[in-house]
Amino acid sequence: MELSKHQKYQKPSTYIKAAQEELEQIEPSEYILCAAIHYQVEKKYVHQPKNVEKGIVICGRRHHNCIATKSETSLERSNNGVQGFMTNLDRFVDREKAWLIAMGANQVVNREGLPSETLYSEHLY
Repeated sequence: MELSKHQKYQKPSTYIKAAQEELEQIEPSEYILCAAIHYQVEKKYVHQPKNVEKGIVICGRRHHNCIATKSETSLERSNNGVQGFMTNLDRFVDREKAWLIAMGANQVVNREGLPSETLYSEHLY
């Protein structure tokens, strides 16, 4: 879920309402497949998630696998990308939206010592 800094610090009810609106847009059958990082560059690549027009998405079991793969490419070292996840519906989603999807799909199996409202692969396995 993409909220402005102002929205994040408003009353909890405002945040909850925004989260509910976001959940209404998620397909009930959507679930998280794997960790992914979207490296935003001007070049268009083929075979990218349906919601990515420019740049490249690198997938992996965990985010460090994506970073290791990127190190083998010609992408700029300073490009850290946006960490998120791939879904079964061929979408790249950021960590906040991924949290909502994973919760809706009952995929969160570990919450101990981890932040909530932001998905980490450690939540999944």
